[in-house]
Amino acid sequence: MEEMRKCKLCNKQFSQPALYRLHIREHYRLQTKVVKQTKKGTKHKTMYKCTICLKSFQKPSQLMRHIRVHTGEKPFKCTVCGRAFTQKSSLQIHTWQHNGIRPHACEFCNAKFSQKGNFKCSYNESS
Repeated sequence: MEEMRKCKLCNKQFSQPALYRLHIREHYRLQTKVVKQTKKGTKHKTMYKCTICLKSFQKPSQLMRHIRVHTGEKPFKCTVCGRAFTQKSSLQIHTWQHNGIRPHACEFCNAKFSQKGNFKCSYNESS
């Protein structure tokens, strides 16, 4: 039996993930046309605006990813421990930790890190 998905904004339920995604898009269909003056002339740009917090995005995919902040949806699940993530890239970094993969290496002390943001070199700090 398929898992039911419930819209956290209107409580409507869906048995098919594709229909759920289409429904969510309808909540956030607000497009804004932005007119910008540049040296080359007038530029028309479509922005996609969140109806909850009014934050704007250049691409519909960016808006869809942002919507998860409001819905709490975490569609990317770790097959090892079951932890779920809002973004595929976050799951990838998490998976590296299970596999011991540390792609970011320090050129000074050879310390390795799974995330660039964790990169901290004691050798470099002391110089």
